[in-house]
Amino acid sequence: MNNGVISEHYFQRANVRAASGKYEQAIADYDRALELKPRQAAAYYNNRGNAKDAWGRHEEAMADYDEAIRIDPQLAVACYNRGNAKKALGWYEEAMADYGEAIRLDPQHASAYYNRGNAEKALGRHEEAMADYGEAVRLDPQLANAYYNRGNVKKALDRHEEAIVDYDRAIRIDPQHVKAYTNRGVAKDTLGRYQEAIADYDEAIRLDPQHASAYVNRGTAYRSTGMHDRAIADYNEAIRLNPDDTEHRRRLEKAVHDLARTTPQEPGK
Repeated sequence: MNNGVISEHYFQRANVRAASGKYEQAIADYDRALELKPRQAAAYYNNRGNAKDAWGRHEEAMADYDEAIRIDPQLAVACYNRGNAKKALGWYEEAMADYGEAIRLDPQHASAYYNRGNAEKALGRHEEAMADYGEAVRLDPQLANAYYNRGNVKKALDRHEEAIVDYDRAIRIDPQHVKAYTNRGVAKDTLGRYQEAIADYDEAIRLDPQHASAYVNRGTAYRSTGMHDRAIADYNEAIRLNPDDTEHRRRLEKAVHDLARTTPQEPGK
């Protein structure tokens, strides 16, 4: 069996191991495959970079993507993946440059537009982010997170009605999208549509009973409608799920105060 065939066997086994989350074993197999100097070395470096990135070794991953791009400067996926590693490190400007190169090489790369939008969003470049999310969903209309994140940007800009439309689209594509239900609830809450907001928080909690944010926001909606006892119950549950969050405790104290203020006192007390 020649070296090319052996290298390919290691490569394929590495891919399977990486897909199963066995990153250390996958990286060892990619190492062995690369030692045999395969013809498709760029793909091997790219995939080893993916395993390192998924394992949290982002800078090592970038070195592999660098080598993949040196071997094949037209490898759009390596530019895209290097952008993801940089974004994970908070290097948003550098990540945007890589996503831009990936888009130049592959103008149909919806995920590159989407993640460049995420980097722009992190830098507060809201209009640019919305434009990239728009292009992402044009290329891939099933990209639920692009609608969700565009909704988040619109919500941050106080364009709540428009945000709700985007959350609707995200939920239509992915009915299990807990955060889309929660943030749609927040947008409705801001518009004074408290009962609709509560219904969205109910659904988020049904899908994920450990989602503390949904309890907190539902508690706030209950407070807004005068249901202080229910608000207290939700804040208590949020504290149980996330005991280190002082904001939850602050809201609980306010709800308890509101309940005491609105509860009629018996004469003589």
